[in-house]
Amino acid sequence: MNIIREETFEIAVCRGATADGCRFSALPIAGLASKLNDLIKASGWPALLSKIRSTTTRAHTRLRLSVAACPNGCSRPHIVDFAFVAAMRPVLPQECTGCGICLRSCPDQALSIPAGAKAPILDENLCLACGRCIGVCPEGQTLCGPSGLRLLLGGRLGRRPRLAVEIPGIWHVCDVETLLSPLLSDLVASYRPGQRIADIILDRWPALIHKTFA
Repeated sequence: MNIIREETFEIAVCRGATADGCRFSALPIAGLASKLNDLIKASGWPALLSKIRSTTTRAHTRLRLSVAACPNGCSRPHIVDFAFVAAMRPVLPQECTGCGICLRSCPDQALSIPAGAKAPILDENLCLACGRCIGVCPEGQTLCGPSGLRLLLGGRLGRRPRLAVEIPGIWHVCDVETLLSPLLSDLVASYRPGQRIADIILDRWPALIHKTFA
């Protein structure tokens, strides 16, 4: 895992989201961390936190982000303020030979072939959109469906730990700037010394996201 660490924010980046790549990467998102870095610097957040902090920024006041290229989450997306996880859902065939290769490729047992069925079915609640089942079909019938980024908000450790909350849906990679810029602007406008960033996020950002993309 790589970490882009500045005085007022940090971005954890898994190997799959860098030029090194990883065999588990769902999507090529090597430039995403750099884009996030630029957006944060342009938002006014570094200037704000530097202004209200007379000493070195403490770890819990630093904005924390994570970029993960697959649900394995090597960059710990579930315990940061704001995280992107690459996602790729399958489009399953209407009929197949029943070989079961796609079932065995799924680490989450999200695929099954019920008795009498002509093709596998997908349990949406179990599927983490890792994309491993895509491309393994010897008949070439399992295709790539919705792909992009899962969005997680408000994770933290410390005295009262809490896992990040996922905003439903898969967001297009091209929407990152449209998505993040208003959220950062809202954070800069609403942040007060002593507040936990994760609390601000969960209080305000889910509604703001749905308003932005309504």
